[in-house]
Amino acid sequence: MDALDAEQRVPLTPAHDTAAPPPLPTAQPLQQRLDDDERAATAWYRRWPPDWPVLTAALLAAYVPVVVALLWVPSTPVPAPFYYGQLAWSKLALWLLLLAGGYAYIALGPYNRRRHPFASREPGRYELARLLAAGAAMFWVAPARTLAAVGDANAGNLLTPGWPAATAAVAAYNYALYAVPFFVGCNYWRLDQVPTLNRMFYTVTWPPSVGRYAGADWLVLAAILAVGLGLAAFHVWALAATGLLVAYGPALLGCLLAVAAGAALAGRCGRHLHLHHYFIFGLLLLFTPFQNPVSAVVQAALAGFFVDGVASWGMAPMFPRNHPRGGSAVDLEAGG
Repeated sequence: MDALDAEQRVPLTPAHDTAAPPPLPTAQPLQQRLDDDERAATAWYRRWPPDWPVLTAALLAAYVPVVVALLWVPSTPVPAPFYYGQLAWSKLALWLLLLAGGYAYIALGPYNRRRHPFASREPGRYELARLLAAGAAMFWVAPARTLAAVGDANAGNLLTPGWPAATAAVAAYNYALYAVPFFVGCNYWRLDQVPTLNRMFYTVTWPPSVGRYAGADWLVLAAILAVGLGLAAFHVWALAATGLLVAYGPALLGCLLAVAAGAALAGRCGRHLHLHHYFIFGLLLLFTPFQNPVSAVVQAALAGFFVDGVASWGMAPMFPRNHPRGGSAVDLEAGG
């Protein structure tokens, strides 16, 4: 019996002692989780994962029937020529579906690798809902005039008067000149992978320290400025030629003055103006309200840049608190 009792006696250890349960795991701090996500994203976006081209091709193919089916959404006739004589709800539906699709495309992409396509960078931010709310308001300023619908009274178009008109032409215009450039613009984050651009705008510091530019860097900068200023000049001419400069000119000036006043006021309150790229490109696309191939491609690409900013970084505050070590009153951010 003593031997049996000795075999059955098991010494108590911390694992068997019910009076001393193992400590509960502590919640991981939010900043640590964000840093872990950032490290994982960086490891992915430095190379092309094999599923990224497949995802891109599948998304572009999926929008072909979407663009075609929306052409049969009815419109509401209106006398105002600003919207080509009709409120085309097909345009609004396509615009919102592009924003949602672009957000999901970026959220699932190699830069973010989110848990699901509508997740935000930070928990509880609901960035997709904020994007769609802002996009619904932006639609009436520019995309409503740039996207096409069957029945548009577009005989006064500058470069392509009366086009697109036929159903097939409208579908081709909305898809090839708007949906495709939009999803190309959603790859804005890939500009980081171009060695010259990365060196010019990130490694050297942002805003760029042009004093450290090499000869090739100056050529790249000159090309970027030439294209940007050329497109800006074209749209200023288009605004003047269509009589819209009277409305859009003061609006642009008012936006610039508001930004300058906000920066000055923020400096007095221990804050500074941070110009995120979602704000820069979202503002620029509002001043391309024309139905022609040039404006469609430019506006769609800008919309893609805008969605990339919201999906990757969120609609971050424009006036954050100053860093304890100080900084400039205006912070222009190329990647956030």
